[in-house]
Amino acid sequence: MFYRTTKQSVAAILARGGDPLSWSAALARRRVRESMRQGRGEGPVGPRLVDQLGQATKDTYTRAKQKKARDWPHKKKDKPPGNPKIVVAKAKEIRSAKKVKERKTAA
Repeated sequence: MFYRTTKQSVAAILARGGDPLSWSAALARRRVRESMRQGRGEGPVGPRLVDQLGQATKDTYTRAKQKKARDWPHKKKDKPPGNPKIVVAKAKEIRSAKKVKERKTAA
């Protein structure tokens, strides 16, 4: 299957007057899959597969910059733990703690 797709693609590219070395396997595979989906009635009917394979070529632009991400990796920088913050309990908090303790001992 792959050899036949390659042969059809290159023939279609040559028929359009293009460079056979510009053939894109990934794009040709994508066009074949789209065509198969259209055959099952899952999408709109488009141009013929041979015409699509003739357009399955690599992009002609040259990359201006590297594909590398800048300042990578972004590592997390946690602050070291400090001294605990001790707070004196208020009267209301002490009462509610005693109630909780009484419920636990009663149960």
